[in-house]
This record gives sequence, C-alpha cells and structure tokens, in this order.
Amino acid sequence: MDWKADIIGLKRVETPEIPVEAVREAIINSYGHRLYDNNQCNEIDVFKNRIEIHTTGGFPKGHTPEEFLDGEKKAIRRNKLITGVLYYSDDMETFATGLKRIKDLRDEAGCKVEFRMERDDFVVVFYRNLREEWNNEKDAERNSLGSTTKRLPRQEQRLSKIL
Repeated sequence: MDWKADIIGLKRVETPEIPVEAVREAIINSYGHRLYDNNQCNEIDVFKNRIEIHTTGGFPKGHTPEEFLDGEKKAIRRNKLITGVLYYSDDMETFATGLKRIKDLRDEAGCKVEFRMERDDFVVVFYRNLREEWNNEKDAERNSLGSTTKRLPRQEQRLSKIL
C-alpha cells in the first residue's frame, strides 16, 4: 500500500492511500461473519491496483450491502460466539456498523471502495489509485512554488538542502 508524507509544522504526517482502519474493519468482519461449514478460507488478495477481502459464504441471503451503509440496519449474526469474542476484545461492534464505518473512512480519504456480492463470497474491494492523484497535487504545488519564490543566495541554498 502506498503512503504519502507531508510536513505539517515540524512533524512528518504519513497518510495511507487506503485507510488502515477500513481495511482492518473489513478483515475483522470477514472472520466474524463468514460461514464456517465449508472448506473455503477467507482471502486477502493484494493486487497492484486494488486490495480484495473475501468473506466465504457470501452476504446474508435476502440482504444487500447497501442496506447496511447508513448503520441503521439490525445486525445479522452468523457466528454469535465468534462475534461475541471479537466484541469483548474491542475488535468488533455488535451494531452492524462495519460497512458504514468503511464507507465513512472511504469518503474521508477519497478512495474508491466496492462491495461486491459473488456466488459464494462477499468481497470488499479497496482500489489503490491515489498515488497518481498525490503526484498531481505535488506537481501543482511545485509549479505554484516555483513561480513565486526568489532565487536564494548560494549559502542559503546549501543550508536549505541540509535542512
């Protein structure tokens, strides 16, 4: 996963292209809500342009991810013991807010997330496309700085390179 670094004040602030909290939420949910009565495994697939988190067993029948995006839908627990342990370990909420949390983090970060229902899996896809956007921002910043800065004397140029 790509990260960008900005200097804000005196601190270096690093930002991932995909919110780590959103990926964490998708992974925890995939284990809490999967069907364990088959021989399939959960998958985390990392590609150049996306990260996919597969929950084996698909989405609960008769429901769609969109129903849960506002956080108002009642939880559907397939694995009460597992979700109970995840809840008491502070890794999962019991209020069916996981997809809403992922959506909110996505909106805040400006990355694209897709919730895909497949025959035997539910897949959360995080698209990795912010590097190009960040490079465009950096280029625009350089262009605006280049047109407004004066040429520094040689001594100050050396000092600025050291700093």
